[in-house]
Amino acid sequence: MENKKDIAQELEEIAPLLNRISKKPVQTVPAGYFEHLNFQKPGTAAPVVSMKKAASWYRWAAAAVVTGILVLGGLQLMNASQKPLESEVGMNYAELTSLNVTDWVQQMPNESIDEYLQSANALAGSENSLHHYTVDGVTGTTVTGISDEELQLYLND
Repeated sequence: MENKKDIAQELEEIAPLLNRISKKPVQTVPAGYFEHLNFQKPGTAAPVVSMKKAASWYRWAAAAVVTGILVLGGLQLMNASQKPLESEVGMNYAELTSLNVTDWVQQMPNESIDEYLQSANALAGSENSLHHYTVDGVTGTTVTGISDEELQLYLND
């Protein structure tokens, strides 16, 4: 009993509003409610409605159409994903993986490389252009300040 008094005292200190709430159940039924309840059974039964058999084959037909569309779309997507590599690059995956990139880049004309670098600089924006990057933090030399001969010497080393 002493334990309940301690709990009540602590509850009064911490949350006095909780201690004042009634402890009886909130949802109650008045006495004799079910004895005096008037319940009338329905006099007639509801009519039985049969389902049509024809509706089931419509479902199967709709499922077959949807499945066919998904299969054809998947096949189209698989065939379309293989074609762009050959049409854009001009070689299939096996040729592409066996390609020696160094030899391939050396065979490219300088105009193509220059065109790529100009378009890459244009896409990157002027603040990200190669012309702004410094090669040496001490002297502040930029990429444009290096001559072709110096670049060739660097590449040969």
